[in-house]
Amino acid sequence: MTRLTNASIARMEPPKGRQTFVNDEDTPGLAVRLSPGGTKAFVYQFRDPITRRKKRKTLGRCSQMGIDTARKIVRELQAKVLTGDTPFSAPSVTLQDAYDNYQNTHLIHRRPSTTRTYRNIWTHVPKQLALTPLARLRRADFTSVIDGVQAKGTTGSAVLLHKVLKAVLNHAVRKGHLELNPLTAVPAPAGLKPRERVLSSDELRAVLQAAERMPTPTGALVRTLVLTGCRKSEVFGLTWDEVVDGVMALPPERTKNGHAHRALLQN
Repeated sequence: MTRLTNASIARMEPPKGRQTFVNDEDTPGLAVRLSPGGTKAFVYQFRDPITRRKKRKTLGRCSQMGIDTARKIVRELQAKVLTGDTPFSAPSVTLQDAYDNYQNTHLIHRRPSTTRTYRNIWTHVPKQLALTPLARLRRADFTSVIDGVQAKGTTGSAVLLHKVLKAVLNHAVRKGHLELNPLTAVPAPAGLKPRERVLSSDELRAVLQAAERMPTPTGALVRTLVLTGCRKSEVFGLTWDEVVDGVMALPPERTKNGHAHRALLQN
């Protein structure tokens, strides 16, 4: 490492073989890149605030800017890095932008009920967080929101929020708006107990008796729910094409788990 000056840079000889870098002693992160062809350029070397990976960006040729100008630019860029910004990045994509993009390219192909569920759970995301550029967000920003929802006693909502945020951030990574997903190594909130409550025989009998008094087709639909164990959306959305010889045959796109399902409707 040496203190770079305009004179010392002018005396530098091109390397043989691969390009080399000469770091500036006065300004950490500033270096001169020497190419075998004789090109000399100022570069800024820094650690990405999101990925923690080392990056190197070209500032300009040494013949077009002096060392003082290069040092001034690097100090300005260092200030951006300290605030969590990434120099030379594309226009900032906010968390809300990422969610909207995920909704328009992914959720649009899901069932309307899934879209409503995701939209409702997104209301737990504070507006300030949603409008923050992805590059400035940290893992703690997300976990604090998730923990806050769980602290209110709604562990199920916290688990779903974790799932939605993770999906949105994974989508942002695929789109190139984010280097790494901050929630990759963060497990879903613990404490969610699986539902074990089921209707007793007496309760099922009461439901079936009440269904007999309901108008058509509501009563028939309720009886089908009880006798098949299918979800409401699966039964209420049933078409004649999905009933074959007294058997309800649901295609994969109509079931929550994505698997075809068959249920007997009559003896």
